[in-house]
Parts: sequence; C-alpha cells; structure tokens
Amino acid sequence: MPRDIESRLNPNPSAANYLLLRCLAAQLRKVVGDLDGQRLEIVDVGCGNRPYEELLRPVTASYVGVDWTQRPGVDVVAPAEDLPFEDDSFDLLLSTQVLEHVEDPARVVAEAGRVLRPGGIALVSTHGVVNYHPNPDDYWRWTHAGLARLLQQHGGFGDVEVHHNGGTASALTYLAFRQIEAIAATVGAGGVQRPVTLVANVLAWRADRLYARMYPGRPPDICANYLAVARRPEA
Repeated sequence: MPRDIESRLNPNPSAANYLLLRCLAAQLRKVVGDLDGQRLEIVDVGCGNRPYEELLRPVTASYVGVDWTQRPGVDVVAPAEDLPFEDDSFDLLLSTQVLEHVEDPARVVAEAGRVLRPGGIALVSTHGVVNYHPNPDDYWRWTHAGLARLLQQHGGFGDVEVHHNGGTASALTYLAFRQIEAIAATVGAGGVQRPVTLVANVLAWRADRLYARMYPGRPPDICANYLAVARRPEA
C-alpha cells in the first residue's frame, strides 16, 4: 500500500493529524461494517489518490473516482459542482475533505443528492476549525449543525448524522502541532518534534474521553473535522 494512503488508514501516532485521521477511518469502517453483505455502486468525488477505496472494498460492486484534474486513480475529470452522471446512478457517494475547497458547496451537495439512488448514502467529511490550506483554494469551515443543515437543505437528505473526528483537546493539539511540524520542516528539522507530539496526542485523547464521560451527547466546543453520514429518502 502506498505510504500516503497508509497514512490515512493507519496514521502515525506521532503525527499532528493522528487523532483526526484515526477517528475518521474508524467511523468509515463502522459504516462499512453496518453495510456488510451489500454490494454497492460507489462514486468518490474529489477522489485524489483514492485513499479510502481499500476500506470500502468489502461493500464495493463498482468504484468510480472523480476529480477536477487528471491524475492516477481518476476515472472521470469533472468539477464536484457538475457531475456528468444521470440521476439515481449510485448507491454510495464518498467525498472526503472536498467541501472546504469548492466555490459553491450547496451545489456540490445538491449534485450528491441527485446522483444517489433513493436510500443511497453520502459520506462527506470536511473541516470545522483548521489552518488555511489552499488546494487550489480554501473557502469554508463548518459546525456540526451547519454541516447537517447544508446537507438537509440543499441535498435533500432526510437522515443526517454528523460525527466529530475527535474533541476539543484533539483539535487544539492538531492546530498547535501542525504549525510546529511546518516550522520544523522549514528549518530542516522535520520529525524532531514527534516524541512530544506523541505525548500530546495521548493526553488529548484522554482529555476527550473524560469530556465525553462528563458531558454525554454534547458535541465538542471546538472540532477540527467532521464526518456526515447522510441518507437520501426512500422513494
């Protein structure tokens, strides 16, 4: 498995984004487990190098990768706002870390709802609070309530669950150590901070677990990333 894909599915505990990516992968694995036995036609919008294709393989009948530029792994070149597929073409739509980069997220969500069959599922991850990272630009951030409303209002999704990828402690640790990683790389000392990052990740994980026990059901005050699981209503 290529290293960049491995880092998404099994992130390094001493990396700043470890808690975020670990949580996102675990949530996606749970969705796949709940779909056990099904064989789905899947479209990956903003697929990049298709880091989660292997994770979805147990429920995959077909897998189409869509991105705005041609690169290895891209089957269809198209903007997320204008997908070149007929209505009701897929059973599952995956879109990870795309919404923050598009000019019109409402239109992207509407397209997701259009190409899914009745009862189809959209798995959409995007940022809450995070550093500016253009690709080619970086426009938007959400709260859990705002992301749910976007999917319901513009995508026609009736059932939307928004899962946070770590809590406040994870978010603060990610924000701080992402900057430290960047500075270390700039001065040619990349990796020197990893032992400290590892300890910070452990402490943040414990703090988030404590918060969840003290305030069950309450979303974190700050969250770096979310996964929305949205289902299109049955016909």
